[in-house]
Amino acid sequence: IPQGINGQINLPDIKGGQASLEVMDLFGRIVFSIPLVQSTSGHRIQLPILPAGMYVAKFIHEGTISSLKFIQQ
Repeated sequence: IPQGINGQINLPDIKGGQASLEVMDLFGRIVFSIPLVQSTSGHRIQLPILPAGMYVAKFIHEGTISSLKFIQQ
């Protein structure tokens, strides 16, 4: 079940390589994208104000993709 995220996404440490975060709406349109830099304390990303609905956040690091569905209220 998708969860509300209160406008923030917490990401793990990034050790080397390139990383980015993309947020897409249900039509596959990228509504937010940000490159990420190395960090040993993780990242807390503040999302822009998005219209209410369901979204998919994709964390991309060194060719590995992790995704999270969430509801913006």
